[in-house]
Amino acid sequence: MILPTFGAKVTAWYLPRQYNWQPQIGLELDYTKFTADLHPQIAGASGPHSPPASNSDLGSSTAPQDFSVNILAANLLFRYPIWATPEMPQGRWYPYIGAGVGVERVRSSDFPPGHEATNYAPAIQGTCRSKVFLDQEFCPFR
Repeated sequence: MILPTFGAKVTAWYLPRQYNWQPQIGLELDYTKFTADLHPQIAGASGPHSPPASNSDLGSSTAPQDFSVNILAANLLFRYPIWATPEMPQGRWYPYIGAGVGVERVRSSDFPPGHEATNYAPAIQGTCRSKVFLDQEFCPFR
């Protein structure tokens, strides 16, 4: 079974710059959800260091396991517009970097069987990205 990972980002930029060297500043709200694809282990341990087999083999489990992680973070972003033109005053290309803090929720169930746990922890996040805007003049795929 394949379980998707998904997320969403909302970003707002403060675009005016007083000086050419000054970066633009943005705020971003980021949500990501990850669910692991865990199949139950149906074979016990084997090998020279395996525990001896017994009626209750601790090396195998057929219970399905659920494990998911949700992250909600707020990021501060800095970008620098490059190739600014009158038609595109914010630039055709701009690299940007950012960092943020948030909260992470981890949920697991049936590991060990019959047990469920949810934990919360602080999260830190860093990002480095770039955007490029092409038109027919710059785009080789016409």
